[in-house]
Amino acid sequence: MVYNMSSINSSGGMVTFIQGINSVLLNGWMGAMLLIGICVVLFTSTIFTTNDPKKAMIVTSFGAFSLSLPLVGLGLLSSLGIYLSLVLLAITLAATRNKD
Repeated sequence: MVYNMSSINSSGGMVTFIQGINSVLLNGWMGAMLLIGICVVLFTSTIFTTNDPKKAMIVTSFGAFSLSLPLVGLGLLSSLGIYLSLVLLAITLAATRNKD
């Protein structure tokens, strides 16, 4: 597979370079892969630290939502990413609430 790298230039700064890599090399999947990778690391590190899957899911879903905001702002993730992470956060909070 041959990639045309001539359309990626760094004359506009780091953001345009990263957006070029996202659109040319990764077909718009860079933000989603970055978000998924960070969520996996966040979940595993939280589960090993607290030994509580509920806390790990809350931390991971909040982290995903808060990370999706700047990724959409930079143009690396579609706006659907914010909505999906917000729904994930709401479902996680509803499923893990205390039923006293």
